Amino acid sequence: MRSKRYCLAVVAAVAGWLAACAIGCAKPETDRSGTPADSVSNRDGGEIASAEPRPRPPAASTANAPSPGGAAWHWRRLDVPADRPGISHETAATYDLAADRIVLFGGHGVGGGSERADTWLFDPKTGAWTNPEPINRPVGACCVRENVYDESAGVTYYFGGHSHEHGWQWYGPRIRGCRLDQWGKYRMVDIPWIYDAAANTWRCAKPLISRPKKAYTGAAWHAAHQVAVTFASEKFDDDAVWVYDGYTNTWTRLEREGDGPPVGRIPAMAYDATNNRVLAYATDLGSKQSDQFWAYQLETNRWTRLPSEGGPPRILAQLLVWDPVNDWPILYATGPDRDGPLKVFVYQASSGRWVDQPTEPVVTNMGKWHVNGVYDPVGHRTFILNGTNKSLRSGPGGGTLALPHPRRDADRGPDRPGGVRVVTSTDQAELTWQPVAGATAYRVWRGTAPLPWQATCEVIAQTAGTSYTDPAAPRGRVSFYYVTPVDAAGRTGPASLKVRTQPRVPAEPVVSALARDRVQIAWAASGEPDVVGYNVYRYAGPGRDRTAPRFENADTGVKLNAAPLAQRTLTDRFELPDPTKVFVRYVVTAVNRLGVESGPSAWATIIPTEPTGVRVEPTPGGAAVTWRANPQQGIAGYNVYRADDRNAEIRELARKIAGPIAATRYLDAAKTDARPAKYYITAIDALGQEGYASYGAWVNDAETR
Repeated sequence: MRSKRYCLAVVAAVAGWLAACAIGCAKPETDRSGTPADSVSNRDGGEIASAEPRPRPPAASTANAPSPGGAAWHWRRLDVPADRPGISHETAATYDLAADRIVLFGGHGVGGGSERADTWLFDPKTGAWTNPEPINRPVGACCVRENVYDESAGVTYYFGGHSHEHGWQWYGPRIRGCRLDQWGKYRMVDIPWIYDAAANTWRCAKPLISRPKKAYTGAAWHAAHQVAVTFASEKFDDDAVWVYDGYTNTWTRLEREGDGPPVGRIPAMAYDATNNRVLAYATDLGSKQSDQFWAYQLETNRWTRLPSEGGPPRILAQLLVWDPVNDWPILYATGPDRDGPLKVFVYQASSGRWVDQPTEPVVTNMGKWHVNGVYDPVGHRTFILNGTNKSLRSGPGGGTLALPHPRRDADRGPDRPGGVRVVTSTDQAELTWQPVAGATAYRVWRGTAPLPWQATCEVIAQTAGTSYTDPAAPRGRVSFYYVTPVDAAGRTGPASLKVRTQPRVPAEPVVSALARDRVQIAWAASGEPDVVGYNVYRYAGPGRDRTAPRFENADTGVKLNAAPLAQRTLTDRFELPDPTKVFVRYVVTAVNRLGVESGPSAWATIIPTEPTGVRVEPTPGGAAVTWRANPQQGIAGYNVYRADDRNAEIRELARKIAGPIAATRYLDAAKTDARPAKYYITAIDALGQEGYASYGAWVNDAETR
């Protein structure tokens, strides 16, 4: 039975995980200055704050800023026109702090082309765009706006859009994380993908359950608890908030309590670091209803409607960003004809009004109502990445536009500690961090609870050094820690990122079906230094659409080992069921010295994974197709498919032209013309099972010109 407060749809069926759930630290109420509500004595007899400090970003170099609606802000075009991505609208972007790049994914090809699976990186220092061509990538999608960046892991989470409506998308033989919607028309990408810009790798998260959704899901990164808060979708009737914790690879469904934004809208969302809440500007595309502005408190699972006067001239898909220097939400919107001008509105909490902020020069010809952009916390500016005339490359509104935000004088005390790390032993946890200029002491905080946002952290120590050993770290349970600096004047700086006495999830295992009664599971070593072993679980649930498996509940799992394994392989003597009736999945967890178990890895099933690294080069003798060998054992060969007709029925778009072949290359001698085509590769295992299809690799790609 679901609780009155909320439904935790993601609770694992494995009993060991119930004692190792993710722990966080809830933020108790403070006044606007962040003054703590009470204090406790430290071991030396002095007083130290026990209520958590108000979350805020590191201080920036500032100068006095005008009030909203005063002097004009000035747009700048920063990119190199020849390098602009050959895509147009309905993309999604994040700012990757680790790589110092904007990450852009998805959208349409030039001229309103098909849904793209291209990854683009923008360097704000040089103004250069590059396509790094990662060896794997999600299914191409449009109507995406819900990417978020996880600073603690240095990765972007992509929660999908919709696909297979605009041509060149093959729905077979199996497409990862993509399914038909309730009308049987649109194909939703509803399994999270994770992009590491520094490593240039995409990986499919594949948590044990999936979040039901449609296009234009709203999402914001909750920096205090280091989770992604997602809500709503276009024409979707689920009013719950779904929270994704990438650290444990789990979804949690929080059933609504009380009032909240109307469902079926397209919310623009951002995290308000000053008040520790998620803001949502709920727009209703094509409706006569007025837009609404809401605030969501994750700790209490409550929405509060905020006064909202003024604002955009029509109901559209807006961009909402949070300005952490000025403590402002800023809304970007196009004009009533979808072509501009691009309007900027700053929210004044004191009056509940959106102030129309003048900008120069006036930006017009945006070409689409979907405003795509991202806040740059390094340069304190918003980037707008819209195409004009259906191309990011052309027109006065095209390209990469930057709007610097005004700065104001602020003395926020010492900066946030960096490099916080925790390593466990059998009965304690050792924390280390980097020194902060001007800090004379550091406070160490710890909290424990089933979920990150449910714990209230307390100060457990104050030290002048940059390390602390907690002798009371609970064994078998997750503890959350963070550090705040204190300077000679007694000012407390912002909190560090949080760390957990829990290993991060291991990488997806490699599952090889070697016989009808023998499956081998292998996995890579954890990167955590205190991991001492691994557990392997098998999940076998009722048969689902294998082209697009959705798991609304975690099936009952079977633990395949009695004690944590020191080795990284296991053979499961398991009679494989009828794949049309039962879907079999395996996950791996890691266990550390403190006896804490990680969340579940991405699941792997008994059919081969998608081949990666697919490339196609036109040659005088035909199209040369190459790819990487699959990691599974017993691969018997590969099938090669080619799609020639953009508008063919999605299940018949690609036809098999070769296979099974043993090599990882194929020369398509029949393809010597200059017309565009896409190639897909699948692997065949020892049992003759065909695996998931690769991404489609282009030859003569005409959509990016």
